Amino acid sequence: MFEASIARLNNHAHIALCGLIDGYNLTERPSGPINFGQLLTKRILTQGFVVLDYMDRAAEVEATLGELISSGQLEAVQSVLPGFEQLPAAFVESFSNGQPGKLIIDLTA
Repeated sequence: MFEASIARLNNHAHIALCGLIDGYNLTERPSGPINFGQLLTKRILTQGFVVLDYMDRAAEVEATLGELISSGQLEAVQSVLPGFEQLPAAFVESFSNGQPGKLIIDLTA
C-alpha cells in the first residue's frame, strides 16, 4: 500500500508514520517500497510519532472522546474475552488482526 501511495503524493507532502505493531514479532523487517527514492525527489516530509509525544494532552482527548461516545457520535469497538485464563491468548492476539478495537479480558466471567 505504501508503495502505491508514494507515486500519488504531491511534492512537499507530509506523511505521518505510526503503528508498527504488526511487525513487533517479525524476525526481520520486510523490505521497503521499490519507489522509496521518490520520497527524496518529491521532497516529502516523513515523520514518525508515538502516543507518548502527546501525553500532555491525554486528559483533553479523554474528555472529548468520552463526550463523543456518550452522545453516540462515536462507537467504542471492543472485543471482550471472558476469564483470566484468556490473558495469554489475548496478549498474543493483540499483535494480530484477529480482534477489532480494544481487547479486554473480563475477569468477572
